[in-house]
Amino acid sequence: MKSVAEELKNELVAEHSKTQSEKIAKKCVAEKIWLKNLIKIILENETLLSQRAAWVLSFVHRKDKTCLLPYLPQLIDNLSKPKLHDAVKRNTLKIFEATNPPANYETKLLDLSIKFLRNKNEAIAIRVFAMTAMVNLSLLYPELQHEVKEIILEQYDEESPAYVSRAKKELKRLK
Repeated sequence: MKSVAEELKNELVAEHSKTQSEKIAKKCVAEKIWLKNLIKIILENETLLSQRAAWVLSFVHRKDKTCLLPYLPQLIDNLSKPKLHDAVKRNTLKIFEATNPPANYETKLLDLSIKFLRNKNEAIAIRVFAMTAMVNLSLLYPELQHEVKEIILEQYDEESPAYVSRAKKELKRLK
């Protein structure tokens, strides 16, 4: 009989599709052991498995935002790892568009978001999700809003349409 970890890995490798990711996410929401193993796979940073697991994570978050709360510190710490796959960064940061980090991780997430936003080598999706996470945090701490606006505007004139579009949206939220 296969362990949950083996079964989950087999499911992740078997098919890379929205349908499969939603199916796995449903199991993760229903059974905590599946979610625990999903997080473990993401943190192991094994390219194929971690990127697929990260996509499933975004579906888990859509289904039940509260089930990820115990794992948010680990996911934020994971963002600090070098050579982290873009899918892991993107899907982790996407969570923080709709969920605030634990209070003792706000500064770390803010610092990481600034780093990702300023790094033009990062994929645009990573940068715009980081922008939104940064703005969300500044809404909790209005004294940060001026600095956050400046960071967003630093590159505004030379950025892609996707960056500019998100920047306009986020700057409106800061007013």
